[in-house]
Amino acid sequence: MRDTRPEADAVRRAAILRRPPMQRLHDALRMSEELRDVALSALRAQHPDEPLLSLVARLTGEPMVLGTRRGPIPGR
Repeated sequence: MRDTRPEADAVRRAAILRRPPMQRLHDALRMSEELRDVALSALRAQHPDEPLLSLVARLTGEPMVLGTRRGPIPGR
């Protein structure tokens, strides 16, 4: 279900496409960070006594362990 008229959506899309690609990338990354902050805030409200790493693990579905990493080691 859409709540935006097609004409208004076309204006919005045109405005986005007028922005330089690097600005659009910056905007997308900023929105992603803001959404992550909202999700972490909701988790923090549900689990107020859990440490941040535990909340991030809940958000990502990945265990968060200090001093470890997955994947190749840079430079090797």
